[in-house]
Amino acid sequence: MNALAAQQRALLRSLWLPGIETAALLAGPQLARADGKSVRGLRAYRANGRALASRALAAAYPTVLHVLGEENFDGLARTHWLRRPPAQGDIARWGARLAQHIESIPQLVADEPQLAHLARVDWALHCAATAANDAQQLPTLQLLVNLPPDRVTLRLAPATALVGDTLVWRQGFRPVSRPLAQGEAELVAALLARQPLASALDAAPGIDFASWLASAVEQQLVLRACRIRTLEKPS
Repeated sequence: MNALAAQQRALLRSLWLPGIETAALLAGPQLARADGKSVRGLRAYRANGRALASRALAAAYPTVLHVLGEENFDGLARTHWLRRPPAQGDIARWGARLAQHIESIPQLVADEPQLAHLARVDWALHCAATAANDAQQLPTLQLLVNLPPDRVTLRLAPATALVGDTLVWRQGFRPVSRPLAQGEAELVAALLARQPLASALDAAPGIDFASWLASAVEQQLVLRACRIRTLEKPS
């Protein structure tokens, strides 16, 4: 690694150190004096980085922001920025582990016991917004009539996810969520695993499948039916 690359790497590392003096020493000998122009520049970089962190997390976690309020959320974003800095250039993809960070703060868990769950739902919705598109194909549901349930399965909407007692999916281009119905988690989990419909129904014996299917089609949760032999392998 040449000298310039080493200095750039040290500068990046210095953005996530808690103390400006330690950060300045790491960034290079020329920043060691706390009254220097370079240290003021480093302070500006660090402040801008933390402001960017707060904006990025606020976009991904609107419910958490609403619960905590702006000031407390900014503090949470700052500590998350310091403890789990971005590992890639796209800041919009940073923040996946905020729920774990929340769970590591005992007082926050005591004050807001549902906050980590809300954070996981927020992140699932955030990811759903950029999931690959897929279209509903209602004529394929005729396969449910023509084939036995061990020869057919259902394809669910992009980014469908089970988050505790919450179901997340993309309704057209809009990420949505709702509480899971009784027995629905087992059914959805089996369908997400590309299991035959027969196996999915065995996993959720108490569910009224006809009623669930009608609602799931209307909500654009179910996109189409597929023959088992034509399913592509999970990526």
